Amino acid sequence: MTPDPQGIPAVDLVRLKVIEGLRERSANHRLTSLRAEERLEAQRRAAGPSNKPRRPRRRSLFQVPALDEVAIVAQAVRDFKAGRLLLYVDGERIADPESVVDVGPMTRIRLVRLLTLSG
Repeated sequence: MTPDPQGIPAVDLVRLKVIEGLRERSANHRLTSLRAEERLEAQRRAAGPSNKPRRPRRRSLFQVPALDEVAIVAQAVRDFKAGRLLLYVDGERIADPESVVDVGPMTRIRLVRLLTLSG
């Protein structure tokens, strides 16, 4: 992404950061699933041949839950506008959803979700 000389709206930064987080989480789930399957397969091979009939192998033992990215991003934008999701750009809090933020290749963006504590 080439930085816009006029900046990026704060709401768009929230959208981008949430999508990045969802895709990163999904990739981690897939890798974890593949590693678990590889370990199970190695254990099966190490145990030697079995006299039990084998079940047909499913494609994946561990299914990654499907995510509704559009709904999750929309909820994050609503939370940001309501003040329940905080946006920090290079350590500075951006509170106005309509503000335009200058970003570059080394800009650090962080989202903090505020949760209600029940006591």
